[in-house]
Amino acid sequence: MTDLDLATQVLTYIKTHPQQTTIIRRGYQNTISFRLKDTLIFPGLHEWFPENRLNAFPLSDEFIPHHRRLVHWLAKQVDPDEPPEPKALWLTLSHVTTAKFLYVEVSFE
Repeated sequence: MTDLDLATQVLTYIKTHPQQTTIIRRGYQNTISFRLKDTLIFPGLHEWFPENRLNAFPLSDEFIPHHRRLVHWLAKQVDPDEPPEPKALWLTLSHVTTAKFLYVEVSFE
């Protein structure tokens, strides 16, 4: 599975299942974080969501133009009044085992 496929699946799930997602607001102007139950199953879960450490990587250049609606939705989550317009996106993933959740952070660059 590519980073584009994984990002699409995870972020689409977050958007379409808000009842299963907790937004973590840290006050940064260029990031939005989410908390998901660690009982969810995504392809390559253990590879992409390492236990108790971060996996941060830039999304491919195709992600923004191919998923404009999803990116716009994410930007509105960051700042509803002035959504950022990213030139690049970074995804950070982790499995926080003691708290039993999957951590997803999207950074707008």
